[in-house]
Amino acid sequence: MQGATSHKVLIVDEDVISVIAAEEALRGDAYETAHLTTPAGFWAKLDYEKPDLLLIDVYMRLFNSTSILEQLRSEEAYEDVAIVIFSDRSAEELQEVCVEKDINGYFCKTQEITQLPEFLKNFL
Repeated sequence: MQGATSHKVLIVDEDVISVIAAEEALRGDAYETAHLTTPAGFWAKLDYEKPDLLLIDVYMRLFNSTSILEQLRSEEAYEDVAIVIFSDRSAEELQEVCVEKDINGYFCKTQEITQLPEFLKNFL
């Protein structure tokens, strides 16, 4: 953590390689990260970490991400948490999900991961 300008990002993805890549990209860029690779304990982790931004793959097999996203957007406690989808799906498909679920943005896993820190600044 680098002083008052640090932002907490909770990365939620069952693909451990993607989690590691995202954490490495964000390290040293005024970001503090935490991650979760299974659905167990999602709400407890969210409450404990209190992230500024949730970077989430909404197409995980074991997560009911539709329910999670709807609950996140409906609860006042999470209204200030920015949500960015992190997925390998097409940009068009991710844009549709963003519009339908009131998601702040998306970052395709096919993009250069080194662009992630600068991209997330748009939502913080």
